[in-house]
Amino acid sequence: MGLGALCMKIGSIFVSKKITLSKDDLRNIKATAEHIADHGALITGRGGSTNITLNKPPPEEVDRLEKLAGMAESSPEKKIFLNFLIDSVNSNNDSFLREAFLDFADPEWNDLSVRQNVSNWGSVLKDFTDLGQIAPGEKNPKIIARRLNIKPEEAEFLSIKQAIFGKWKLELKAAAKKRKAMLDKPLSSHKSLPKMDEIPDIEGK
Repeated sequence: MGLGALCMKIGSIFVSKKITLSKDDLRNIKATAEHIADHGALITGRGGSTNITLNKPPPEEVDRLEKLAGMAESSPEKKIFLNFLIDSVNSNNDSFLREAFLDFADPEWNDLSVRQNVSNWGSVLKDFTDLGQIAPGEKNPKIIARRLNIKPEEAEFLSIKQAIFGKWKLELKAAAKKRKAMLDKPLSSHKSLPKMDEIPDIEGK
């Protein structure tokens, strides 16, 4: 890169506006990250590729009682999945996480989701995925537009989506580490549900 090009790049960074995520953005980020950490699993595709899927959540009452008891699924598969999430966030290749984000998190943004904007920009799905290889952490729309050779409007949209995705990855890692720590606890350290004879007889009062 020549000096002139470098100066232009530095200049564009300083004039780019800071992206501020809304309360709705942060709420969606936290909820979807925790849901994947709780109910996610790994599956092997036809070509041998590894993908993230969501298991059917347990009935609401069972789920509530398990959380009350401080219990957690302790299967080896669950630990492998949580380690996969943590390693994927730490890795330079976030393609698995981008696919999971598009499938299980981004739809919460409704009309502002990537798939809902394919009618505006036909290549936006591929462009968002390609950013994982070309410029994973880039949020400057001018640089995104130049690297992907796309229109400024799509670049602005992707810059916001990059900010959301970056925050989502951190939230996903935190949720995975929290659940992994619960699985690593000795069974005796988990809280237990009250015994039947310890539950007050409300009708008898």
